Amino acid sequence: MNRKLLVSFAILLLPMHAANADWFEDFKAAGNAEDLYRVLYYMPKGGDLHNHLSGAAFSEWWYEAALAEKQRGYEYYTKVRIENCRDYGGDEFSFVPYYLMFRNIQASQYEQLGDCEKSEYKRLEDLTNNEKAAWMDSIRLDKAHEGRDEFFQTLFNKIASARHYIALSYYIVRDDETGQKLKKILLEKAAEGI
Repeated sequence: MNRKLLVSFAILLLPMHAANADWFEDFKAAGNAEDLYRVLYYMPKGGDLHNHLSGAAFSEWWYEAALAEKQRGYEYYTKVRIENCRDYGGDEFSFVPYYLMFRNIQASQYEQLGDCEKSEYKRLEDLTNNEKAAWMDSIRLDKAHEGRDEFFQTLFNKIASARHYIALSYYIVRDDETGQKLKKILLEKAAEGI
């Protein structure tokens, strides 16, 4: 069979075999290195098989890993309450929004805080069962309302405030409500010459 045809056929079959966890192993066994390379080359992103670390592990693993770092001299704190230690009018869409619960910091950062802000944090190992469960839930993002809206609200605000350029790196933008909002705001910024 012509190799180009074989590769095209394999690519067409990928979605149908996605439910079969062994499809790739079957393909590797049936093809040669050149065929495998061609399939990976024509896959999205050239077969760049990678993971996004923050979402690739269970929250329990993150907790255990953070506690284990104490052996290497690292100790972590997380925000468990808000005492309104800062004045109003801050940048809540910054990289470090003040009102974000379960923000994790190292002991060295904790030591630089004022007494009021220190009272908002607890060492990870000192969390109550309820606080620990909430900390883990803050990582999980397993409900429909978690993460997506907050991410895009921040993104849209950053785009709206752009003055010189906009740099986006996305692989898929759907023609849904969020995609339409993104399109609208980008067209508005383009009309401004940005």
